[in-house]
Amino acid sequence: MKRNILLIVIVFQFVLNACTTDADDKWSASEVCPDTGTNLYGEPNRGTFVDARDGQVYEYTTIGDQVWMAKNLNYNVEYSMCYDNNPENCEIYGRLYSLRLNGNQNETFDVDIIPAICPKGWRMPSEEDFNKLLNNMSSDKEEAASQLKINGLWNENRGVGSNDCGFAALPSGFCLNITDCDRLHMGAVYSSTTMKNSILMRSLSIERIAEVGNTSFWQAVRCVKE
Repeated sequence: MKRNILLIVIVFQFVLNACTTDADDKWSASEVCPDTGTNLYGEPNRGTFVDARDGQVYEYTTIGDQVWMAKNLNYNVEYSMCYDNNPENCEIYGRLYSLRLNGNQNETFDVDIIPAICPKGWRMPSEEDFNKLLNNMSSDKEEAASQLKINGLWNENRGVGSNDCGFAALPSGFCLNITDCDRLHMGAVYSSTTMKNSILMRSLSIERIAEVGNTSFWQAVRCVKE
């Protein structure tokens, strides 16, 4: 089946000592992502902002020295879509975006779309940004996935998210094209700006945080503060 070809996954190996220096240390949300206080930008660690382009309000959260959107981007731009073309899915999961010219999976990358997707003051994350996010979480892959996932919406066999840092990873799935979507409630797949050979996307499940090398998906976007 075509979907089976797409679900080629390489388990992302954490560098354990990047997360802790002492095996006895306990991961602490109050240290990594406190919900009070201010971040490096002088703003509350958690809050909301308005996308001036369309007036939509987004929550954000501070994790380490990064500030992430706590909702998937829902900006209606060309070559974006709702899962199964259902507007209700956009309200819950945000829009899915193609980074290919003309939205065609057989075309080359559209380098002009990258700086235009996110609101002013925000940008699409790089591979380095994602690695920094993951290294801020537990060194245990299953626990780290739980820490990032929203509590709810995920299929029951994917486990319950604790959402310790307010990142609220949504199981928004992906689409091959405007008529072929998959993995809603099962996986969170995000675009990055790393385009040497492929876009790197992060898929969160109960058992793994994985790196998927396929670039043909329409997938969610989480912006990070500039």
